[in-house]
Formats: sequence, C-alpha cells, structure tokens
Amino acid sequence: MTDSRATTLFETNGKKTIAFPGSKGPRTSTWGQTKKMAFELNKTGIDVTFLTETDGLICADSLLKIRNTYRLADFKYCVTKNSNTLAKELEHGFMQASLVVLKLRNMDAGVFKDAIGYILRNEIPYGNLILMNKYGKLVELEKRDIKTGIFRKKIRGLL
Repeated sequence: MTDSRATTLFETNGKKTIAFPGSKGPRTSTWGQTKKMAFELNKTGIDVTFLTETDGLICADSLLKIRNTYRLADFKYCVTKNSNTLAKELEHGFMQASLVVLKLRNMDAGVFKDAIGYILRNEIPYGNLILMNKYGKLVELEKRDIKTGIFRKKIRGLL
C-alpha cells in the first residue's frame, strides 16, 4: 500500500509494516510487542498496515496483505495464563475483525484449547487466527480448523 500520509516502520524480505497517522498503536502499552508481531508477519511474507482508529469505536487495528489478498485484522498480545481472560480477548478481537493475530507469551496448549472450547460452547462469533508463540513462530488457523478441532493438531509443538 502506498500513501504519502503513512510512515514506514520497517521493511523485511520485501514486505513492509506501515502506520497511518492516528493509529491507536503508539498510545497502547503493548505497542512495542505489536510492532514485533508485525515484523514476524513481514518475515513470513505478509505486509502490515496499521490503520487510523477512532477512540470509542470498534474497528480493526490493521490491514494485512496475505498472498495478494487484503484482510482486516486485530492484534492481540496476551501474557495471561488464564483461559477465560484469553477467551474474552479473542471475543473482543473478533468483534473488531474476522482475523485476529494473537501472540501468546506464557500460555500452554491446554489453556489455549480451553479458551477455544469456551468460545465454541458459548457460541461466540469467531473467525480466523494467526497464532504466534513467544519465539515468533506462527501458525494460521482457519475458522474451519477451529470448528472441527483440527487446530489441536496444528498447534502441537507451537505452545
């Protein structure tokens, strides 16, 4: 995406992370981690654009370009070890966009599975996930992977 109002934060492997003025990111306590997440996405071939956000409105954090397709996404950096807290974070993320980029720093696979179980049991609307561990390794989980339980196999060894 090319726009003179946007600032390039960094470029890796030909992929960029840019931010528009008014992006809420710099005003958050997790901005440093969010930028690291974007950098990891750049390394895997995904462009990241942080969008202008309006306080008080529910809106996505970013626009990702994944394999020539643009997707609205919300970034979540989670340090909790509690499945209920993660489930609430995911619920909030999916209210903002159909794709959530989630980095888990302290969570194991069992707690993550519990959080997904909570979302499924309570019929909370959800979408796709890009799940990232504390080392920056990531896996893409489609909505059908979550619905059918295939995500359990995909996250093995990640968390």
